[in-house]
Amino acid sequence: MAKVTILLSVYRPNPAYFRQQLASLNEQTYEDLELLIRNDCPEEKLDRELIGREITRFPVRMVEGEKNLGYTGAFGELCRLAEGDYISLCDQDDVWEADKIRLCMEAIQEHHAKAAVCDRSLMDGDGKIFCPSVRETSKLKRFTWHTGDDITPRAAFASYCTGMTLVAERETVQCCLPLLPDLPHDQQLIFLLSGAGVIAYVEKPLVRHWRYGTNASGTLAGVTTKKDYYDTRCKPVAKLLDKYHEMYPADKRIEKMRACCEARIRGNIRKLFQYRDMIPDLYLYETGLALIPERLFRLARKVLAGGKA
Repeated sequence: MAKVTILLSVYRPNPAYFRQQLASLNEQTYEDLELLIRNDCPEEKLDRELIGREITRFPVRMVEGEKNLGYTGAFGELCRLAEGDYISLCDQDDVWEADKIRLCMEAIQEHHAKAAVCDRSLMDGDGKIFCPSVRETSKLKRFTWHTGDDITPRAAFASYCTGMTLVAERETVQCCLPLLPDLPHDQQLIFLLSGAGVIAYVEKPLVRHWRYGTNASGTLAGVTTKKDYYDTRCKPVAKLLDKYHEMYPADKRIEKMRACCEARIRGNIRKLFQYRDMIPDLYLYETGLALIPERLFRLARKVLAGGKA
C-alpha cells in the first residue's frame, strides 16, 4: 500500500477548530498515513500535547518554521520535506470525512491519475452545513469538471482545486517546486500536475470547509485599483506559464495560454473574447473591468467593502 503524507501548515490555529481537524485526520480509513506539520508562526510554538492527544493512529513529524513563509511558501516547504509516496494537503481548521483519503487514492489508482481532488461542503462558525456540495450548487467551471477533462488551459488562470481537497503523487509534486510566491499554491500545483497526466475528480463532498469571520478570500481581496488586479491576479501567471513550458516543452498549447495571459494583463477586450473558453469564470468580469473607468471601479470597490476604503 502506498504511503500518504498529510501536509498540515498551521499559523496560530483556533484550538477548538484545530482539535476537530486533527480528530478527523485520526479517523481516516486509509491505513498507511503519516502527518507532517509545519508551524508558520515562529513566535508561538506548536501545541504538541494537543496534537499528541488527537493523533494516535499514525506517526507525526513536527517542524518549527524559523520564519513566516505565508500560505504558499509554507506548503511549498512541506511538499519539499514530504517523504510518502503521495501527499495530501491539509488546512488547519477544516474537517475531513473519514473516507476522504481512501476514496481519493482509489480514484487515482482506478484512473492511473497523477492526482485527485474532491468536492466539499461549507459550514458556518457553529459547524452547521449551509452548502452540502459546492459542486452541485456552483455554476463555475473550476468546480464542476469531471475526471479526464482537459483542464490544463483553464487551470493556468483559476484554481481548479481547493488545496485541502488535493491528493497527489509526491515525486510529481516535487518536480513542481519551488512554488512561485505570488500565486496560490493550489492553483500552481493543479495546473502543473495536469500537464503530467490525468487528474481524477471524486464527485463527493469529502471535506467540510469552515466559512467564518474573514477566513474566506475573494476576487477583490487586497485589490483597491484596477492596476492592483492586473498586477496581482494576471501578471504572475506569465511566470507560471514559463515554468510550465520548462516542465513540458513539447506542449503546443502554451502559445495560446500565453496569448490569453497577455490579453488579461492588457485588458484587451477583443482578445479576451477570442480566448474566452480558457477563462470561462473570468471572461465577463474581466471584460467589465476593462471597460469600467478607474474612478467608478474604486467607488464600486468601496461599496462592496462596506464603505471601507
